Amino acid sequence: PALVQLGPMPYVAQQRMFDEGFPAGSSYYTKGDFLTDLSDAVIEVFETYAASKPSPLSGVMLQTVRGAAARVPPDATAFPHRGLPYAPVIVSQRLEAGDTDKNVAWARDFGKELQKFAGGAYANDLSYDDTDRIRSAYGANYERLAALKKTYDPDNLFRLNPNIKPAP
Repeated sequence: PALVQLGPMPYVAQQRMFDEGFPAGSSYYTKGDFLTDLSDAVIEVFETYAASKPSPLSGVMLQTVRGAAARVPPDATAFPHRGLPYAPVIVSQRLEAGDTDKNVAWARDFGKELQKFAGGAYANDLSYDDTDRIRSAYGANYERLAALKKTYDPDNLFRLNPNIKPAP
C-alpha cells in the first residue's frame, strides 16, 4: 500500500481525527513508554498482545517523536525523552463494565513486556497504579521539577494523577 501524506490540517480536525474509534460510554486504561527502536523482539511483543486482546476496541498506537520535538534539549522542558523516537500507547478500551479486569490485566501485562525495552515512561499515559514510574517519566529533570513543585504547590493540591511530589 502507498503511504498517504496529509497536508496541513486545522488543530481541531487533528484533535477529532480519532473520535469515531473512541465512542462515548467507553472505559479506558492506558500504558505508555518510549523505545529507542522497533527491534524484532519488540515487534514480537506487539504481535503477541494484538492477537490476545480481550476487546476489539483495544490496541496500541505508535507515536513518534521526531523533527522539531526531537531537537529540543532534554532539560529545556519537563519532558526529557526527545531522543527516544517511538512512543507506543497501549489502550485498553471496553464498553462493558464487567470486562474491566481482563482488559486492564491485558494492558498491564502488555506494558510490562514493553518496559523491558523502554527508555522512559510518558507522563500523560501513566495510570493511577504507576506511581513507581513517575521518575521514569521525567528522568534527570525530576529533582528540578520537585523543587518547582515545592515553590508553587507545596501542599500538593494538584495531585489527582501520578504526579511529582514537592521536594522536602
